[in-house]
Amino acid sequence: MALYINTNVSAMQANFNLSQTSNAMASSLEKLSTGLRINSAADDPAGLTISNTLQAEIKGLGQAIQNSNDGINMIQTAAGALTEVTNLIQSMRTLAVSASNTAVNDVASRQADQYQINSAIQSLKNIAATTAFGNVKLLNGNFGYQAQITTPNDINGMGVAASATNLNYIGNISMQIAQQATQAYMTGAFNTSALTSANNAGGTVTFSINTLDSAGNIINTQAITATIASTDTSAQAAADIANAINQFSGTTQVFAAIGPSGNVDLGSVQYGSQFSFSVSPVTLSSGVSAAIGGAVGTAGLTATAGQNLKVYVNIGNGVASAGDLLTAKYIAGNSSGTSGQFVIADTASTNKFNGFYANLAVTQSGSGTGTSGTVAVASAASGELSASFASTANPNWTTAQGVLNTTLGVNVGVLSKNAATFQIGANAGQLVSMVINNLTPDALGFSAGLGESVSQVNVETLSGAQNAIQVLDAANTEVSVIASSLGAFQTNTLQSNVNSLSIAQTNLSASNAAIQDTNMAAEMTNFTRLQILMKSGIAMLSQANQIPSALLTLLQ
Repeated sequence: MALYINTNVSAMQANFNLSQTSNAMASSLEKLSTGLRINSAADDPAGLTISNTLQAEIKGLGQAIQNSNDGINMIQTAAGALTEVTNLIQSMRTLAVSASNTAVNDVASRQADQYQINSAIQSLKNIAATTAFGNVKLLNGNFGYQAQITTPNDINGMGVAASATNLNYIGNISMQIAQQATQAYMTGAFNTSALTSANNAGGTVTFSINTLDSAGNIINTQAITATIASTDTSAQAAADIANAINQFSGTTQVFAAIGPSGNVDLGSVQYGSQFSFSVSPVTLSSGVSAAIGGAVGTAGLTATAGQNLKVYVNIGNGVASAGDLLTAKYIAGNSSGTSGQFVIADTASTNKFNGFYANLAVTQSGSGTGTSGTVAVASAASGELSASFASTANPNWTTAQGVLNTTLGVNVGVLSKNAATFQIGANAGQLVSMVINNLTPDALGFSAGLGESVSQVNVETLSGAQNAIQVLDAANTEVSVIASSLGAFQTNTLQSNVNSLSIAQTNLSASNAAIQDTNMAAEMTNFTRLQILMKSGIAMLSQANQIPSALLTLLQ
Protein backbone atom coordinates (compact mmCIF):
# COMPACT_ATOMS: atom_id res chain seq x y z
CA MET A 1 0.00 0.00 0.00
CA ALA A 2 1.36 3.42 -0.97
CA LEU A 3 1.90 5.91 1.81
CA TYR A 4 0.96 9.60 1.42
CA ILE A 5 1.20 12.57 3.71
CA ASN A 6 -1.44 14.77 2.03
CA THR A 7 -4.04 12.09 1.47
CA ASN A 8 -4.87 9.61 4.24
CA VAL A 9 -7.24 7.23 2.48
CA SER A 10 -7.56 4.95 5.48
CA ALA A 11 -8.63 7.83 7.73
CA MET A 12 -11.14 9.02 5.13
CA GLN A 13 -12.64 5.53 4.89
CA ALA A 14 -12.80 5.16 8.66
CA ASN A 15 -14.44 8.58 8.95
CA PHE A 16 -17.07 7.65 6.34
CA ASN A 17 -17.96 4.46 8.15
CA LEU A 18 -18.11 6.32 11.46
CA SER A 19 -20.43 8.91 9.89
CA GLN A 20 -22.77 6.17 8.60
CA THR A 21 -22.82 4.57 12.02
CA SER A 22 -23.58 7.96 13.64
CA ASN A 23 -26.53 8.57 11.28
CA ALA A 24 -27.92 5.10 11.90
CA MET A 25 -27.53 5.60 15.63
CA ALA A 26 -29.36 8.95 15.48
CA SER A 27 -32.25 7.29 13.58
CA SER A 28 -32.37 4.48 16.11
CA LEU A 29 -32.41 6.95 18.99
CA GLU A 30 -35.37 8.79 17.36
CA LYS A 31 -37.31 5.56 16.95
CA LEU A 32 -36.61 4.53 20.54
CA SER A 33 -37.55 7.95 21.94
CA THR A 34 -40.78 8.39 19.90
CA GLY A 35 -41.86 4.77 19.73
CA LEU A 36 -42.53 5.24 16.01
CA ARG A 37 -40.86 3.33 13.24
CA ILE A 38 -41.83 5.99 10.70
CA ASN A 39 -40.93 9.47 11.90
CA SER A 40 -40.63 11.05 8.45
CA ALA A 41 -41.44 10.13 4.89
CA ALA A 42 -37.79 9.16 4.38
CA ASP A 43 -38.12 6.35 6.91
CA ASP A 44 -40.69 4.41 4.80
CA PRO A 45 -42.49 6.37 2.02
CA ALA A 46 -44.89 3.56 1.08
CA GLY A 47 -45.54 2.66 4.70
CA LEU A 48 -46.30 6.30 5.55
CA THR A 49 -49.00 6.44 2.86
CA ILE A 50 -50.65 3.27 4.13
CA SER A 51 -50.40 4.43 7.75
CA ASN A 52 -52.00 7.81 7.04
CA THR A 53 -54.95 6.09 5.33
CA LEU A 54 -55.38 3.72 8.25
CA GLN A 55 -55.16 6.56 10.77
CA ALA A 56 -57.90 8.52 8.95
CA GLU A 57 -60.10 5.42 9.00
CA ILE A 58 -59.39 4.80 12.71
CA LYS A 59 -60.26 8.39 13.67
CA GLY A 60 -63.40 8.25 11.52
CA LEU A 61 -64.48 5.05 13.25
CA GLY A 62 -63.93 6.72 16.61
CA GLN A 63 -66.21 9.61 15.62
CA ALA A 64 -68.79 7.21 14.17
CA ILE A 65 -68.83 5.38 17.51
CA GLN A 66 -69.39 8.73 19.24
CA ASN A 67 -72.15 9.57 16.74
CA SER A 68 -73.89 6.28 17.47
CA ASN A 69 -73.61 6.82 21.22
CA ASP A 70 -75.07 10.32 20.81
CA GLY A 71 -77.88 8.77 18.78
CA ILE A 72 -78.52 6.25 21.55
CA ASN A 73 -78.77 9.07 24.07
CA MET A 74 -81.15 10.96 21.80
CA ILE A 75 -83.37 7.91 21.33
CA GLN A 76 -83.42 7.35 25.08
CA THR A 77 -84.50 10.98 25.58
CA ALA A 78 -87.41 10.50 23.17
CA ALA A 79 -88.31 7.13 24.73
CA GLY A 80 -88.41 8.71 28.19
CA ALA A 81 -90.88 11.31 26.95
CA LEU A 82 -92.99 8.59 25.31
CA THR A 83 -93.37 6.91 28.69
CA GLU A 84 -95.07 10.02 30.04
CA VAL A 85 -97.15 10.35 26.85
CA THR A 86 -98.39 6.80 27.41
CA ASN A 87 -99.24 7.57 31.03
CA LEU A 88 -101.27 10.63 30.02
CA ILE A 89 -103.15 8.76 27.30
CA GLN A 90 -103.99 5.92 29.65
CA SER A 91 -105.22 8.34 32.33
CA MET A 92 -107.41 10.04 29.71
CA ARG A 93 -108.82 6.67 28.69
CA THR A 94 -109.68 5.93 32.33
CA LEU A 95 -111.59 9.22 32.48
CA ALA A 96 -113.42 8.35 29.25
CA VAL A 97 -114.46 5.01 30.71
CA SER A 98 -115.67 6.82 33.82
CA ALA A 99 -117.63 9.38 31.79
CA SER A 100 -119.32 6.58 29.82
CA ASN A 101 -121.01 5.44 33.03
CA THR A 102 -123.84 7.94 32.49
CA ALA A 103 -126.20 6.09 34.82
CA VAL A 104 -124.36 7.53 37.82
CA ASN A 105 -122.45 10.46 36.31
CA ASP A 106 -124.36 13.69 35.85
CA VAL A 107 -123.41 16.53 33.51
CA ALA A 108 -121.20 18.19 36.12
CA SER A 109 -119.23 14.97 36.67
CA ARG A 110 -118.65 14.51 32.95
CA GLN A 111 -117.57 18.12 32.65
CA ALA A 112 -115.08 17.57 35.47
CA ASP A 113 -113.71 14.55 33.57
CA GLN A 114 -113.42 16.73 30.48
CA TYR A 115 -111.52 19.40 32.41
CA GLN A 116 -108.95 16.78 33.41
CA ILE A 117 -108.74 15.54 29.83
CA ASN A 118 -108.20 19.09 28.56
CA SER A 119 -105.35 19.48 31.03
CA ALA A 120 -103.81 16.20 29.86
CA ILE A 121 -104.12 17.31 26.23
CA GLN A 122 -102.25 20.49 27.08
CA SER A 123 -99.56 18.43 28.79
CA LEU A 124 -99.22 16.29 25.66
CA LYS A 125 -98.80 19.45 23.59
CA ASN A 126 -96.10 20.68 25.96
CA ILE A 127 -94.22 17.37 25.83
CA ALA A 128 -94.28 17.33 22.03
CA ALA A 129 -93.17 20.96 21.86
CA THR A 130 -90.37 20.83 24.44
CA THR A 131 -88.81 17.36 24.26
CA ALA A 132 -85.41 17.99 22.72
CA PHE A 133 -81.84 16.72 22.53
CA GLY A 134 -79.81 19.90 22.77
CA ASN A 135 -81.74 22.31 20.56
CA VAL A 136 -83.20 19.58 18.34
CA LYS A 137 -86.93 18.96 18.86
CA LEU A 138 -87.75 15.26 18.80
CA LEU A 139 -91.53 14.71 18.93
CA ASN A 140 -93.05 17.62 17.02
CA GLY A 141 -92.82 15.98 13.59
CA ASN A 142 -89.44 17.42 12.55
CA PHE A 143 -88.15 13.88 12.01
CA GLY A 144 -91.16 12.50 10.16
CA TYR A 145 -93.31 13.02 7.12
CA GLN A 146 -94.26 16.64 6.59
CA ALA A 147 -96.80 18.40 4.42
CA GLN A 148 -95.90 21.78 3.02
CA ILE A 149 -98.75 24.06 1.92
CA THR A 150 -98.45 25.43 -1.60
CA THR A 151 -101.93 26.97 -1.85
CA PRO A 152 -102.34 28.98 1.39
CA ASN A 153 -105.61 30.57 0.25
CA ASP A 154 -107.27 27.16 0.26
CA ILE A 155 -105.39 25.22 2.96
CA ASN A 156 -104.58 26.57 6.39
CA GLY A 157 -102.88 23.51 7.80
CA MET A 158 -101.55 20.12 6.72
CA GLY A 159 -99.77 17.36 8.58
CA VAL A 160 -99.14 13.64 8.99
CA ALA A 161 -100.62 11.64 11.83
CA ALA A 162 -98.62 9.44 14.17
CA SER A 163 -100.43 6.43 12.68
CA ALA A 164 -98.73 6.95 9.31
CA THR A 165 -96.27 4.12 9.85
CA ASN A 166 -96.76 2.78 6.31
CA LEU A 167 -96.79 6.08 4.47
CA ASN A 168 -94.20 5.84 1.73
CA TYR A 169 -95.31 8.44 -0.79
CA ILE A 170 -93.48 11.73 -1.28
CA GLY A 171 -94.86 14.23 -3.75
CA ASN A 172 -97.74 16.49 -4.69
CA ILE A 173 -101.21 16.55 -3.10
CA SER A 174 -104.25 17.83 -5.00
CA MET A 175 -107.83 18.33 -3.84
CA GLN A 176 -111.20 18.98 -5.41
CA ILE A 177 -114.40 19.65 -3.49
CA ALA A 178 -117.12 17.13 -4.25
CA GLN A 179 -119.68 18.41 -1.74
CA GLN A 180 -119.80 21.51 0.40
CA ALA A 181 -120.74 21.37 4.04
CA THR A 182 -124.17 22.58 5.06
CA GLN A 183 -125.89 23.36 8.32
CA ALA A 184 -128.86 21.50 9.70
CA TYR A 185 -131.90 23.65 8.85
CA MET A 186 -135.62 23.98 9.43
CA THR A 187 -137.53 26.07 6.88
CA GLY A 188 -140.75 27.83 7.94
CA ALA A 189 -140.46 26.66 11.53
CA PHE A 190 -142.74 29.49 12.70
CA ASN A 191 -145.35 30.97 10.36
CA THR A 192 -146.43 34.49 11.27
CA SER A 193 -147.73 35.53 7.86
CA ALA A 194 -151.34 34.82 8.86
CA LEU A 195 -151.10 36.94 12.00
CA THR A 196 -153.37 40.02 11.90
CA SER A 197 -154.51 42.53 14.47
CA ALA A 198 -157.93 40.88 14.39
CA ASN A 199 -156.62 37.52 15.66
CA ASN A 200 -153.78 38.76 17.89
CA ALA A 201 -154.62 39.84 21.40
CA GLY A 202 -151.01 39.34 22.49
CA GLY A 203 -149.45 36.54 24.52
CA THR A 204 -146.55 34.11 24.57
CA VAL A 205 -145.10 31.41 22.35
CA THR A 206 -143.30 28.75 24.44
CA PHE A 207 -141.18 25.86 23.16
CA SER A 208 -137.81 24.18 23.67
CA ILE A 209 -134.86 23.75 21.33
CA ASN A 210 -133.01 20.45 21.72
CA THR A 211 -129.41 20.18 20.56
CA LEU A 212 -128.74 16.72 19.10
CA ASP A 213 -125.57 14.79 18.45
CA SER A 214 -124.92 12.82 15.25
CA ALA A 215 -126.81 9.83 16.67
CA GLY A 216 -129.88 11.93 17.42
CA ASN A 217 -129.37 11.95 21.17
CA ILE A 218 -130.39 15.10 23.05
CA ILE A 219 -127.30 16.71 24.57
CA ASN A 220 -128.91 19.97 25.64
CA THR A 221 -132.43 21.37 26.07
CA GLN A 222 -133.21 25.05 26.30
CA ALA A 223 -136.69 26.39 27.10
CA ILE A 224 -137.56 29.56 25.14
CA THR A 225 -140.45 31.98 25.50
CA ALA A 226 -141.22 34.68 22.94
CA THR A 227 -143.62 37.45 23.89
CA ILE A 228 -145.98 38.67 21.14
CA ALA A 229 -147.43 42.13 21.72
CA SER A 230 -151.04 42.85 20.80
CA THR A 231 -149.83 45.55 18.42
CA ASP A 232 -147.36 43.29 16.60
CA THR A 233 -147.61 42.91 12.88
CA SER A 234 -146.72 39.56 11.35
CA ALA A 235 -143.16 40.83 10.66
CA GLN A 236 -142.79 42.09 14.22
CA ALA A 237 -144.01 38.78 15.62
CA ALA A 238 -141.48 36.90 13.49
CA ALA A 239 -138.73 39.22 14.76
CA ASP A 240 -139.83 38.64 18.38
CA ILE A 241 -139.55 34.86 17.95
CA ALA A 242 -136.22 35.08 16.11
CA ASN A 243 -134.76 37.38 18.78
CA ALA A 244 -135.89 35.06 21.57
CA ILE A 245 -134.18 32.13 19.85
CA ASN A 246 -130.99 34.02 19.08
CA GLN A 247 -130.54 35.03 22.72
CA PHE A 248 -129.67 31.39 23.45
CA SER A 249 -127.69 30.57 20.28
CA GLY A 250 -124.51 30.15 22.32
CA THR A 251 -126.20 27.42 24.33
CA THR A 252 -128.37 25.74 21.70
CA GLN A 253 -126.01 26.20 18.74
CA VAL A 254 -129.11 27.18 16.76
CA PHE A 255 -129.93 30.58 15.29
CA ALA A 256 -133.04 32.02 13.67
CA ALA A 257 -133.51 34.19 10.59
CA ILE A 258 -136.46 35.63 8.73
CA GLY A 259 -137.05 33.77 5.49
CA PRO A 260 -138.11 35.27 2.14
CA SER A 261 -141.78 34.64 2.90
CA GLY A 262 -141.53 36.31 6.29
CA ASN A 263 -141.52 33.07 8.25
CA VAL A 264 -138.90 32.17 10.87
CA ASP A 265 -136.29 29.71 9.56
CA LEU A 266 -133.79 27.95 11.86
CA GLY A 267 -130.26 26.75 11.22
CA SER A 268 -127.45 25.16 13.22
CA VAL A 269 -124.34 27.19 13.95
CA GLN A 270 -122.23 24.11 13.28
CA TYR A 271 -121.70 22.77 9.79
CA GLY A 272 -121.72 19.06 8.98
CA SER A 273 -123.62 16.07 10.29
CA GLN A 274 -122.23 15.90 13.80
CA PHE A 275 -124.79 18.31 15.29
CA SER A 276 -128.47 18.78 14.59
CA PHE A 277 -131.47 20.07 16.52
CA SER A 278 -135.20 19.68 17.09
CA VAL A 279 -137.97 21.96 18.37
CA SER A 280 -140.47 20.69 20.91
CA PRO A 281 -144.23 21.25 20.42
CA VAL A 282 -145.29 24.87 20.68
CA THR A 283 -147.46 26.08 23.52
CA LEU A 284 -149.45 29.21 22.68
CA SER A 285 -151.21 31.43 25.19
CA SER A 286 -154.86 32.15 24.53
CA GLY A 287 -154.17 35.54 22.98
CA VAL A 288 -151.96 34.24 20.14
CA SER A 289 -153.27 32.75 16.91
CA ALA A 290 -152.67 29.05 16.42
CA ALA A 291 -151.37 29.82 12.93
CA ILE A 292 -148.14 31.10 14.46
CA GLY A 293 -147.09 27.52 15.28
CA GLY A 294 -146.01 27.01 11.69
CA ALA A 295 -144.24 23.79 10.75
CA VAL A 296 -143.34 23.06 14.38
CA GLY A 297 -146.95 23.16 15.45
CA THR A 298 -148.16 21.07 18.33
CA ALA A 299 -146.16 17.99 17.27
CA GLY A 300 -142.63 19.39 17.21
CA LEU A 301 -140.15 19.10 14.36
CA THR A 302 -136.62 17.80 13.77
CA ALA A 303 -134.32 19.74 11.47
CA THR A 304 -133.07 18.43 8.17
CA ALA A 305 -129.56 17.21 8.92
CA GLY A 306 -126.53 19.06 7.69
CA GLN A 307 -124.03 17.39 5.42
CA ASN A 308 -120.30 17.00 5.72
CA LEU A 309 -117.75 18.50 3.39
CA LYS A 310 -116.46 15.90 0.95
CA VAL A 311 -113.26 16.31 -0.98
CA TYR A 312 -111.58 14.30 -3.71
CA VAL A 313 -107.94 13.86 -2.75
CA ASN A 314 -105.11 12.80 -5.00
CA ILE A 315 -101.62 12.18 -3.71
CA GLY A 316 -99.23 11.96 -6.62
CA ASN A 317 -99.43 13.00 -10.24
CA GLY A 318 -102.79 13.00 -11.94
CA VAL A 319 -106.33 14.12 -11.20
CA ALA A 320 -108.30 13.66 -8.00
CA SER A 321 -110.74 10.81 -8.44
CA ALA A 322 -113.75 9.31 -6.69
CA GLY A 323 -111.59 6.48 -5.38
CA ASP A 324 -109.89 9.00 -3.12
CA LEU A 325 -113.09 10.56 -1.73
CA LEU A 326 -112.53 11.90 1.76
CA THR A 327 -115.24 13.06 4.15
CA ALA A 328 -114.70 15.48 7.01
CA LYS A 329 -116.54 14.17 10.04
CA TYR A 330 -116.77 17.56 11.70
CA ILE A 331 -116.72 21.03 10.24
CA ALA A 332 -117.00 24.22 12.26
CA GLY A 333 -118.70 27.03 10.37
CA ASN A 334 -119.01 30.73 11.01
CA SER A 335 -119.14 34.00 9.11
CA SER A 336 -115.49 33.77 8.14
CA GLY A 337 -115.83 30.50 6.25
CA THR A 338 -115.92 26.77 6.81
CA SER A 339 -113.04 24.59 7.79
CA GLY A 340 -112.54 20.97 8.67
CA GLN A 341 -109.97 18.35 9.52
CA PHE A 342 -109.58 15.49 7.08
CA VAL A 343 -107.95 12.12 7.54
CA ILE A 344 -106.84 10.07 4.59
CA ALA A 345 -107.14 6.54 5.89
CA ASP A 346 -107.99 3.34 4.05
CA THR A 347 -109.14 5.24 0.96
CA ALA A 348 -110.03 3.16 -2.07
CA SER A 349 -109.73 0.01 0.09
CA THR A 350 -106.01 0.53 0.65
CA ASN A 351 -103.82 2.02 3.33
CA LYS A 352 -101.88 4.02 0.77
CA PHE A 353 -102.55 7.37 2.43
CA ASN A 354 -103.02 6.22 6.00
CA GLY A 355 -102.43 8.94 8.56
CA PHE A 356 -102.41 12.07 6.41
CA TYR A 357 -104.63 14.93 7.47
CA ALA A 358 -105.27 18.54 6.46
CA ASN A 359 -107.25 21.52 7.67
CA LEU A 360 -109.16 22.87 4.70
CA ALA A 361 -110.34 26.48 4.81
CA VAL A 362 -113.08 27.34 2.34
CA THR A 363 -112.83 30.93 1.17
CA GLN A 364 -115.78 33.32 0.89
CA SER A 365 -117.56 33.96 -2.40
CA GLY A 366 -120.95 35.45 -1.67
CA SER A 367 -124.22 33.61 -1.34
CA GLY A 368 -123.62 30.78 -3.81
CA THR A 369 -126.10 29.52 -6.36
CA GLY A 370 -127.77 26.57 -4.68
CA THR A 371 -131.31 26.34 -3.43
CA SER A 372 -132.03 25.86 0.22
CA GLY A 373 -129.72 23.22 1.70
CA THR A 374 -128.54 21.82 -1.63
CA VAL A 375 -125.28 21.69 -3.53
CA ALA A 376 -125.04 23.13 -7.01
CA VAL A 377 -122.23 23.42 -9.54
CA ALA A 378 -121.34 27.07 -9.90
CA SER A 379 -119.06 26.51 -12.86
CA ALA A 380 -118.66 23.16 -14.56
CA ALA A 381 -115.48 24.28 -16.25
CA SER A 382 -113.71 25.30 -13.07
CA GLY A 383 -115.17 22.61 -10.84
CA GLU A 384 -116.43 25.13 -8.26
CA LEU A 385 -119.11 23.87 -5.92
CA SER A 386 -121.24 25.90 -3.54
CA ALA A 387 -124.23 25.61 -1.24
CA SER A 388 -126.31 28.07 0.73
CA PHE A 389 -129.72 28.61 2.26
CA ALA A 390 -132.33 30.47 0.28
CA SER A 391 -132.78 32.91 3.15
CA THR A 392 -131.13 36.32 2.74
CA ALA A 393 -132.14 37.98 5.99
CA ASN A 394 -129.26 36.65 8.10
CA PRO A 395 -125.71 37.32 6.81
CA ASN A 396 -124.48 34.05 8.25
CA TRP A 397 -126.77 32.13 5.98
CA THR A 398 -125.68 33.86 2.82
CA THR A 399 -121.93 34.21 3.28
CA ALA A 400 -120.78 31.47 5.63
CA GLN A 401 -121.05 28.91 2.82
CA GLY A 402 -117.95 29.58 0.76
CA VAL A 403 -116.54 28.33 -2.50
CA LEU A 404 -113.17 26.71 -2.94
CA ASN A 405 -111.89 27.00 -6.49
CA THR A 406 -110.41 23.56 -6.95
CA THR A 407 -110.05 22.94 -10.64
CA LEU A 408 -109.20 19.34 -11.41
CA GLY A 409 -105.78 18.40 -10.19
CA VAL A 410 -105.04 21.69 -8.41
CA ASN A 411 -101.93 21.26 -6.27
CA VAL A 412 -102.46 22.26 -2.63
CA GLY A 413 -99.40 20.82 -0.95
CA VAL A 414 -96.31 18.66 -1.08
CA LEU A 415 -95.69 15.65 1.14
CA SER A 416 -92.02 15.23 2.10
CA LYS A 417 -89.89 13.18 4.44
CA ASN A 418 -87.35 14.56 6.88
CA ALA A 419 -86.13 11.59 8.90
CA ALA A 420 -83.51 11.72 11.64
CA THR A 421 -80.24 10.79 9.91
CA PHE A 422 -77.16 9.38 11.64
CA GLN A 423 -73.62 9.03 10.25
CA ILE A 424 -72.71 5.61 11.64
CA GLY A 425 -69.59 4.85 9.59
CA ALA A 426 -66.21 6.39 8.83
CA ASN A 427 -66.93 6.88 5.12
CA ALA A 428 -69.38 8.83 2.96
CA GLY A 429 -72.78 7.22 2.44
CA GLN A 430 -72.70 5.20 5.66
CA LEU A 431 -75.96 6.67 6.93
CA VAL A 432 -79.09 5.35 8.62
CA SER A 433 -82.43 7.11 9.09
CA MET A 434 -85.20 6.88 11.63
CA VAL A 435 -88.69 8.36 11.28
CA ILE A 436 -90.14 9.79 14.49
CA ASN A 437 -93.73 10.65 13.69
CA ASN A 438 -95.57 13.69 14.98
CA LEU A 439 -96.71 13.01 18.54
CA THR A 440 -98.78 16.13 19.15
CA PRO A 441 -102.34 15.39 20.28
CA ASP A 442 -103.52 16.71 16.89
CA ALA A 443 -101.73 13.80 15.21
CA LEU A 444 -102.60 10.96 17.62
CA GLY A 445 -105.62 8.68 17.46
CA PHE A 446 -106.56 8.83 13.78
CA SER A 447 -106.02 5.12 13.27
CA ALA A 448 -109.29 4.51 15.14
CA GLY A 449 -110.98 5.41 11.86
CA LEU A 450 -113.33 7.97 13.42
CA GLY A 451 -111.70 11.00 11.84
CA GLU A 452 -110.85 12.35 15.28
CA SER A 453 -107.58 12.99 17.07
CA VAL A 454 -106.78 12.99 20.78
CA SER A 455 -107.08 16.79 20.82
CA GLN A 456 -110.76 16.44 19.82
CA VAL A 457 -111.70 14.02 22.61
CA ASN A 458 -114.84 15.14 24.41
CA VAL A 459 -116.50 12.96 27.05
CA GLU A 460 -119.38 15.22 27.98
CA THR A 461 -121.80 13.01 26.03
CA LEU A 462 -122.12 9.23 25.97
CA SER A 463 -121.32 9.00 22.27
CA GLY A 464 -118.34 11.31 22.75
CA ALA A 465 -117.04 9.21 25.64
CA GLN A 466 -117.41 6.01 23.62
CA ASN A 467 -115.56 7.55 20.68
CA ALA A 468 -112.91 8.82 23.10
CA ILE A 469 -112.18 5.29 24.32
CA GLN A 470 -111.59 4.13 20.74
CA VAL A 471 -109.48 7.17 19.83
CA LEU A 472 -107.35 6.83 22.97
CA ASP A 473 -106.91 3.09 22.42
CA ALA A 474 -105.66 3.88 18.93
CA ALA A 475 -103.37 6.60 20.27
CA ASN A 476 -101.97 4.22 22.88
CA THR A 477 -101.19 1.70 20.15
CA GLU A 478 -99.62 4.38 17.95
CA VAL A 479 -97.34 5.54 20.74
CA SER A 480 -96.43 1.94 21.57
CA VAL A 481 -95.51 1.27 17.94
CA ILE A 482 -93.31 4.36 17.85
CA ALA A 483 -91.69 3.45 21.18
CA SER A 484 -91.03 -0.08 19.93
CA SER A 485 -89.55 1.27 16.70
CA LEU A 486 -87.25 3.56 18.65
CA GLY A 487 -86.18 0.71 20.93
CA ALA A 488 -85.49 -1.60 18.00
CA PHE A 489 -83.53 1.14 16.22
CA GLN A 490 -81.47 1.78 19.35
CA THR A 491 -80.66 -1.89 19.95
CA ASN A 492 -80.44 -3.38 16.47
CA THR A 493 -78.94 -0.42 14.62
CA LEU A 494 -77.09 1.98 16.88
CA GLN A 495 -75.87 -0.29 19.71
CA SER A 496 -75.02 -3.08 17.29
CA ASN A 497 -73.14 -0.56 15.18
CA VAL A 498 -71.11 0.60 18.20
CA ASN A 499 -70.08 -2.99 18.89
CA SER A 500 -69.15 -3.65 15.27
CA LEU A 501 -67.20 -0.42 14.86
CA SER A 502 -65.30 -0.99 18.10
CA ILE A 503 -64.03 -4.34 16.79
CA ALA A 504 -63.10 -2.80 13.43
CA GLN A 505 -61.28 0.07 15.14
CA THR A 506 -59.24 -2.39 17.23
CA ASN A 507 -58.22 -4.44 14.20
CA LEU A 508 -57.29 -1.39 12.13
CA SER A 509 -55.26 0.01 15.03
CA ALA A 510 -53.32 -3.27 15.20
CA SER A 511 -52.63 -3.11 11.47
CA ASN A 512 -51.44 0.47 11.73
CA ALA A 513 -49.21 -0.38 14.71
CA ALA A 514 -47.44 -3.05 12.67
CA ILE A 515 -46.55 -0.40 10.10
CA GLN A 516 -46.08 2.72 12.19
CA ASP A 517 -44.84 1.66 15.63
CA THR A 518 -41.28 0.73 16.66
CA ASN A 519 -40.46 -2.83 17.66
CA MET A 520 -38.67 -1.74 20.81
CA ALA A 521 -36.83 -5.05 21.48
CA ALA A 522 -35.44 -5.32 17.96
CA GLU A 523 -34.55 -1.65 17.81
CA MET A 524 -32.77 -1.79 21.17
CA THR A 525 -30.67 -4.69 19.87
CA ASN A 526 -29.85 -2.65 16.78
CA PHE A 527 -29.00 0.39 18.96
CA THR A 528 -26.57 -1.69 21.06
CA ARG A 529 -24.87 -2.90 17.87
CA LEU A 530 -24.53 0.67 16.66
CA GLN A 531 -23.04 1.76 20.01
CA ILE A 532 -20.31 -0.89 19.63
CA LEU A 533 -19.65 0.13 16.03
CA MET A 534 -19.49 3.78 17.10
CA LYS A 535 -16.78 3.06 19.68
CA SER A 536 -14.91 0.82 17.27
CA GLY A 537 -15.12 3.39 14.50
CA ILE A 538 -13.74 6.15 16.72
CA ALA A 539 -10.83 3.91 17.73
CA MET A 540 -10.05 2.95 14.15
CA LEU A 541 -10.24 6.57 12.98
CA SER A 542 -7.67 7.41 15.65
CA GLN A 543 -5.37 4.61 14.38
CA ALA A 544 -5.80 5.71 10.77
CA ASN A 545 -4.83 9.25 11.67
CA GLN A 546 -1.50 7.90 13.05
CA ILE A 547 -0.43 6.23 9.76
CA PRO A 548 1.18 9.37 8.14
CA SER A 549 3.42 9.79 11.18
CA ALA A 550 5.15 6.52 10.24
CA LEU A 551 6.67 8.32 7.24
CA LEU A 552 8.88 10.38 9.58
CA THR A 553 11.24 7.37 10.00
CA LEU A 554 12.01 7.56 6.26
CA LEU A 555 13.08 11.17 6.61
CA GLN A 556 15.70 10.55 9.36
